[in-house]
Amino acid sequence: RLMAGDPAGAQDTLGGALPRLTSVTARAEARRLEGAILFAQGNPADAARILAAAAQAVAGDDRMARDTMLMALQAAIWAGPAQTREIACAARAFPAVPEASASVADLLLDGYSARFTLGYQASVEPFRAAVAALLADDLDPAVGLRWFALGTAAAGSLWDDQATFDLSARWVKMARAAGAFTTLPVALVFNAVSESMAGHFREADTRWALMLEVLTMSSGPGLLGVNSSSSGLLLAYRGQLTEARETG
Repeated sequence: RLMAGDPAGAQDTLGGALPRLTSVTARAEARRLEGAILFAQGNPADAARILAAAAQAVAGDDRMARDTMLMALQAAIWAGPAQTREIACAARAFPAVPEASASVADLLLDGYSARFTLGYQASVEPFRAAVAALLADDLDPAVGLRWFALGTAAAGSLWDDQATFDLSARWVKMARAAGAFTTLPVALVFNAVSESMAGHFREADTRWALMLEVLTMSSGPGLLGVNSSSSGLLLAYRGQLTEARETG
């Protein structure tokens, strides 16, 4: 239900199941889901706090802990710089994973935690590897849908316009195929911005209009901080600054 664009319904389901969960691992997984729901509902600060705690609770499971900490860091980035720095510092405590065996999540966690603690240069290598992995032909769609947002932002941080466009377009395609209406509007916004950066303004307008249409099918019009009532960013890329300011 969360992926399909119904975070409120997912919250109700989780609330009914939570009292019956007794193991530490099961309750940590439930907390991770709770954080993901809060993030989808546009509450990134609380989501980041809950996800970071869940990551610490499953420290014995390195894979789950790293994935959960990356989810916490993603939410923190939306919440603001203070929380981002706090969680990035916590993420740096995880031991490094050799690049040859690193997953997309490992690479993104290393890249973003380095970006916000050590500086830009330290993030370049893991970001490049993560972007390449997300563009690979054999990418698992489930992995892509979970991490395309951070991967597309990483490509933008690298000033790799082509990778930014390709990742956002792939994100839209996979979200449509999976019926992932929670993430599809955000993917469409990223893709619209990429189209605008390339000067493809008609295509950008089409993506934006589709984003608004998809939002009417979901229960979260303020999804992940996307302002669904304003196309000001697209107007700014056209050089229409007065109109952009007026729309918000």
